[in-house]
Amino acid sequence: GLWDRALSQEDIQAVMNNGVAGDGDGGGDGGGRGDLVDISQPENAVVPTSDNHPGGEHAGLAIDNNDQTKYLNFDTLDTGLTITTSGGVVTGLGLTSANDAPPRDPATFVLSGSNDGGATFTEIASGDIPAFGDRFELQEVFFANDAAYTTYELIFPTVADEGGANSMQIAEIELLGTPADVPEPLLPPELPWSVGRNDDAWPAGDGGGPNTSFMQETGTNELPGNPASPEVAQQADDDYYWAGVYSTVIAGNGDYTPVGEVAANEEAAERAFAGTDNDLRYHFNLPESLQPTDQLSVSYDALNLHTDGQTDARYGVEVYVNNVQVQSEVVIRPEQLGQTYDTEPFTVADVNAEVGLGYDNIITLKGVNYNA
Repeated sequence: GLWDRALSQEDIQAVMNNGVAGDGDGGGDGGGRGDLVDISQPENAVVPTSDNHPGGEHAGLAIDNNDQTKYLNFDTLDTGLTITTSGGVVTGLGLTSANDAPPRDPATFVLSGSNDGGATFTEIASGDIPAFGDRFELQEVFFANDAAYTTYELIFPTVADEGGANSMQIAEIELLGTPADVPEPLLPPELPWSVGRNDDAWPAGDGGGPNTSFMQETGTNELPGNPASPEVAQQADDDYYWAGVYSTVIAGNGDYTPVGEVAANEEAAERAFAGTDNDLRYHFNLPESLQPTDQLSVSYDALNLHTDGQTDARYGVEVYVNNVQVQSEVVIRPEQLGQTYDTEPFTVADVNAEVGLGYDNIITLKGVNYNA
């Protein structure tokens, strides 16, 4: 065996070629493959450094998990590709030589990462690639890195024999690292939904929706509000968000910048009208299956009314959907507490509602304060 005799220079080179090598920044700081996985996948978007390649040897074939295909680029020098992944921390490269012409093998690399879709890149590592000793041979390069990126740019500045090569070619590229935690996909919106329960209580729960924690009010705020209010007294704002995507403002709801994706139901909601804080807004997406003529209704239940020092304690409540009034003022006195109030049915079209992820539909309960 290799280890039971003195090593020749050829043996030493063979050990280096099967381990980690490189004189640049990519040389050996990150250890071996271990538990690292290839975070690039065949379905990832791939963009070559140029279109100077045959149609059957395009850049996407470098990550198709098939070493019998290859990516070839006639630019020869400073060639490569950009791969948009699901994200992760890359600390190594797996590179497999293609079927022919060893002079075309890449000899050096520069790997960079981006988290803005490739608008800007940060260099991660660079260095030499161990020489390929055969066709379809895997070489690995490892380096230190602790930054996660979603888009990776891999450039091969040089090839094994520039004078003897008319192109650069590579059979397979692996971005070796630790995948980012991928959030669960958003579920499509469903009806009916509720914020809190009809339980005559102010619960403190987990998961939002029916288990929303109702917190002491904090004062007024403008749209769009905070979709992640903490479960702390006087820190929940006027705006409650269901899990969804809020990228488009519906006409009539005002001029504001929507919050974008909300990955989970908001945990906390403001619990009451008070003083001049008389707007409670609930943001939601509607199922794509709804038609303009489908009917909807809003229900609410008043739990508590401040009566100290009041000869006629009362509070008015109006209901709006996308700033279209769907219930005229209902006056709540102590004897009306604990009753469920339902608006008259209205259609999707009546309130300018839009269906599907993206549209910021808003139910607003407006308070009328008679106790000020």
